[in-house]
Amino acid sequence: MNKDQTKKTQEKPKTDEQEIDDLINELETQERDIEIEEQGFLPKSKEVFSWEADEFTQYERSKVWYIAGAIFIVSMVVIAIVVFNNNFAMALVFILIGIVAYIYSKKKPRRIKVRMLHGGIEVDDVYYDYDDMEYFWIFYNKPPQDAYISIKRIKKYLPFLHIPIDDADPAAIRKELRKHIDENKHQEDFATVVERILKI
Repeated sequence: MNKDQTKKTQEKPKTDEQEIDDLINELETQERDIEIEEQGFLPKSKEVFSWEADEFTQYERSKVWYIAGAIFIVSMVVIAIVVFNNNFAMALVFILIGIVAYIYSKKKPRRIKVRMLHGGIEVDDVYYDYDDMEYFWIFYNKPPQDAYISIKRIKKYLPFLHIPIDDADPAAIRKELRKHIDENKHQEDFATVVERILKI
């Protein structure tokens, strides 16, 4: 009798108890894998979902808006020259502000891609890690295109991060964000409110 035949004769078929033990071990392994996934040990670059949105809200501006803007700029230029003793530098600043505002009002918003990843948020290839975020709030404004995520970052010198939602599902976004950072209602910053009121 050769060695292979001897080995086969020595091997015993698994009993029912052994098969049950193997099945239990397999199930425990699967449970551990699920637990690891739920605890956040997935690659940070793993995408949860994504959407596209306009880079900024393009407001409809009437002729009245442009006329009012022109009157304001001219008034500021006159004040700079008359009230501030021919302060041409100040007058030039207001003229430049008017030119920039006009050019910006004609600019078409660019479509950007937002990706919610397991470890953070990527906005147009710029990555923001959840570890650098403190809390968030979703502002629902009218029209719906104005809705956005406001994220407070941990570093004090960094401004709030505003991410447009557009037609993405805010409930799904909120659910995913709450897995990683706190939800904290806060007021809109003054600059954002002014921009919406003045449509700039």
